[in-house]
Order: sequence, then structure tokens, then C-alpha cells
Amino acid sequence: MGIVIVSPDRITLENSLRLGFLATNNEVEYEVLLIGVTMIKKLGGKIVEVFSNSRLVIGQTKGELKAR
Repeated sequence: MGIVIVSPDRITLENSLRLGFLATNNEVEYEVLLIGVTMIKKLGGKIVEVFSNSRLVIGQTKGELKAR
């Protein structure tokens, strides 16, 4: 999985990770979101704008969709 973080100063950090377990596409999307937010928090960030191609994950994160 890959994560790209772009700071307000346009500094770009790219990271690729390998999960140590089997996961569905949606589970991988959630892991990327959690790891990315954790990285930003450790870097001192307080505001995050997330882009993803998964409408399901973004919709659930924003509270627009419910998980079953």
C-alpha cells in the first residue's frame, strides 16, 4: 500500500508499506487511512485533507454511510 503526504509548503513524503496479514481492498484502504493520519499526527499536523478512490471508506469516515 502507498501513502503520499503533502505539507502546506508542498513538501511531499511518499511511503510504501506491506501489511503483515491478508486483507480485502476496503480493509487496506482503512489501514492506509489510519497509518497516514498517525504519521501526520507524529509530524505535528493538526488538519488533514484526505483523498481516496474508495467512496465507501470516505463515506463511512465522514459519517455519510453506515457500516454493516
